[in-house]
Formats: sequence, C-alpha cells, structure tokens
Amino acid sequence: MLTPERLYKLSGIFSLSVGAAAVTLFFFPKLMPLTMPLVIIGFMSAGYNIYLNNKYEFDEQKWPLGYIGMIINSLPIIFLLILIFKYR
Repeated sequence: MLTPERLYKLSGIFSLSVGAAAVTLFFFPKLMPLTMPLVIIGFMSAGYNIYLNNKYEFDEQKWPLGYIGMIINSLPIIFLLILIFKYR
C-alpha cells in the first residue's frame, strides 16, 4: 500500500530522474521536442513532492528532493530562453 511517506519519496526520486532526462535530452537537437513534456511532468512531480512535504511535515532532509527536482527541471527552460535571446 502506498503511504504518504512512500509517495513522498517516490515523487522526489521521480522528479529528479525526469529532470535529469530532460536536461540530457535538451543537448540533442533531434530529441529537443521531448524535453518540454518531460519538464512539465517533472514540475508536477516536484510540486506534488513539495505539497506532501508541507502537508505531512517530513523533515528528514535539509533540502527535500522536490526543491532539487524543481531546480533541475527548470534548467532546460533557462537554456532555451538563453538560446532564444542570444540568437534573436
């Protein structure tokens, strides 16, 4: 059975793995259209992780995985904005 603590850990690991996949796929031009759906899924997973952290007050770590996942998932968007403004 999925307890809130288990969902918290799974959503944190999932947001990190999806974020790492999105950052990796961003550097391959043919696979770049796959990065934005991955980023959206990663943001949702990280947001859910942060929600569970605040609701049930899991204070196991100094930096919960949801916050780290949110930062990693924002990297492809920042890179895309840099490319847009640089070659404008």
